[in-house]
Amino acid sequence: MGQVRIVTDSAAEVDPEVAEELGIIVVPLQVRLGDAMVVDSADMRTPAFHEATLRDQQLPQVVCPPSRAFRDVYSRLSREADDIVSIHTATFPCNTYRPANEAAATILGGARIEVIDSTFMSAAMGAIVVEAARAAKAGADGPEVIRRVRGTVPHTYLAFFVDSVGVLKRSGALKYSEQPLPPSGGGKPLFVMEDGVIGPQFRMRNKGTALERLVEFVAEFLILKRLVLWHSGLVPEAKELRELLVENLEVQGPEEHIYGPSVASLLGHKALGVVVVEGGA
Repeated sequence: MGQVRIVTDSAAEVDPEVAEELGIIVVPLQVRLGDAMVVDSADMRTPAFHEATLRDQQLPQVVCPPSRAFRDVYSRLSREADDIVSIHTATFPCNTYRPANEAAATILGGARIEVIDSTFMSAAMGAIVVEAARAAKAGADGPEVIRRVRGTVPHTYLAFFVDSVGVLKRSGALKYSEQPLPPSGGGKPLFVMEDGVIGPQFRMRNKGTALERLVEFVAEFLILKRLVLWHSGLVPEAKELRELLVENLEVQGPEEHIYGPSVASLLGHKALGVVVVEGGA
């Protein structure tokens, strides 16, 4: 059975130790902070990073890797692997799917390369990448890994609320959404990312607080394969959300993920949400 290698980019925010353990190759995005351009890294997925950029009153901007960055990776891996499964996003925080696809088309001979749009970002995209890498490490061949990825995507969910809807509008995160925003007097609206689009979640029975609506969102799933508490480290309600999830849903210690600059560029520094991978995926 041939070797399968998994490639992604830093928008997936895969933990470096997990990436090393599973052999995931991560192509980094660039981050513009004021006049400086730096390489996206796990060091920026900390409360300290968000505190510093918030203090400087600036949102980071992300720049996609050029196609040559992916081409270099594919060229190297194609000498040792039979299949390369490369998982990215075609929308937010930037379209890494396009340069990855362009690069794959230039590699003639060697490994078969499949570029997949995860339709997600951050820990949701990362969950899909890790699922693929675990399957590959367990011995799955290329077609089976691809099936696993395509089967996991529709069972993956990202729901969140933000401190201010204004940052979503300014960043362009809502530009693809055709749904109107809830009235401003209705409290913090809950947003979801579906099919690469961020929009308000109206299908809620509970008109309670934002935290209660997040708990209700999670409660809709009969089996939780993976649950991640997702925030910047600057949101005091994160602790309360964890307690509500444990108390109401008997969840045993949900994972915690502090997002980095790619998410902050879209949602700001005070988003709080959950990533769910539904059981059966």
